[in-house]
Amino acid sequence: MVKLHEKKGRLMDDQRTLVSYLAEDRAHAMSCGENLAPRSQGSALFADISGFTAFTEGLRSRLGPRRGAEELTLILDATYAALIAEVEAESGSVICFAGDSITCWFDAGADAGTSAMRFAAGQALRCAFALQEAMATNLMTRDGGEALRIKVSVASGAASRIVAGDPARGLHDTLGGMTITRMAMGEQLAERGEVIIDSSTGELAGTAFCRIGERRDPSSTESFSLVEAVPRQGQVRATPQSWAGSIALDADSLRPWISDSVFRRQTLGQGAFVNEFRPCVALFVNFAGIDLDAPEGGTTLDLLVRRMDEVGSRHGGDLLQVVVGDKGSYAYLAFGAITAH
Repeated sequence: MVKLHEKKGRLMDDQRTLVSYLAEDRAHAMSCGENLAPRSQGSALFADISGFTAFTEGLRSRLGPRRGAEELTLILDATYAALIAEVEAESGSVICFAGDSITCWFDAGADAGTSAMRFAAGQALRCAFALQEAMATNLMTRDGGEALRIKVSVASGAASRIVAGDPARGLHDTLGGMTITRMAMGEQLAERGEVIIDSSTGELAGTAFCRIGERRDPSSTESFSLVEAVPRQGQVRATPQSWAGSIALDADSLRPWISDSVFRRQTLGQGAFVNEFRPCVALFVNFAGIDLDAPEGGTTLDLLVRRMDEVGSRHGGDLLQVVVGDKGSYAYLAFGAITAH
């Protein structure tokens, strides 16, 4: 009985681990037997940890590859656990990780009116400042050095939610369109410790909700502003979604969303990969010209992702990510990891 109980506990842990590879709203919809709308309204948030690359290299230099990787893993776990908790506290979803950054979505609904859009913008802005506080108060480097800092960009409007890729090889959950493009533009204008919003978010939030500082305009067609504060009093906080308690998905449902190597290792009960610096070759493929606001945009992206995945796999690579909006649109393939040659 003890062994059966332990095995059941491991299976439940494995399921929770596998579910964590999906965006919160995607996993919740799947557990309810529903699909997410391919087009919706809301606010997109991009958070980028500044100085993380240099920090990672510093750990490796001071502690060596294995100790450095172990320490990096502890810091990564603490950092992202704190950031994700703040996103979920405002009922947001982490759509993707890209290096040392996260892209999040606060959904207002496919047919959202002004009131719902205002609420989504408020969620995103409260989350943005909560992320700043989490980094500033809890996440100091272990050697007493300078704290890692974060910069945040928020944009509001319509966005396309696209599932791209062959289910047999791996699906990629993407968020695209002009709202995501504006979010990425705002991130380029932000400095460490700042929150930048586009004009749509500023109009929705209004001066009663946030104190807007200097304008930062990269072009004559788009306007961005620094947000100096979000008042705590008088604002209704979102009711957090209880994602973990409401998601029940079996391994077969999760299989298309997870890398072959990760899925096999997890379902065989072999646990997580040993954390270490491993030699690999990274290939970034930049692509442009796909209008993800157009009805045919999702189909075009899907065909492109399937083709890149097939070609990469034929040459021994893994298509790890498809990112839209962060420094352009690109696919990231790795050769040598997850499988070491």
